[in-house]
Amino acid sequence: RLLTYGEIDIAPGSWKRITLGAILLASKVWDDQAVWNVDYCQILKDLTVEDMNELERQFLELLQFNINVPSSVYAKYFFDLRTLAEANDLAYPAEPLSKERAQKL
Repeated sequence: RLLTYGEIDIAPGSWKRITLGAILLASKVWDDQAVWNVDYCQILKDLTVEDMNELERQFLELLQFNINVPSSVYAKYFFDLRTLAEANDLAYPAEPLSKERAQKL
């Protein structure tokens, strides 16, 4: 959707910010207790809260504030990613990430 609405391309110089913007918004849409922008800054030391706020604002504008993901679209990409992982002999966990496993990461 970002590529279509925003008419942008993923490039070597932009993929990290695009991924961070997607994670930022996804965590706020899907989690009842979303991570605050300031929390990302504690991990990503070279970013300020203002940077994160601006990234979020730009991402939302590029998406035309359409952040709804129908379950059918989510399921399609979930299974596409799982098939891709299996085809390339990559591990794709079948169960949700547990708190204990997350702490080990």
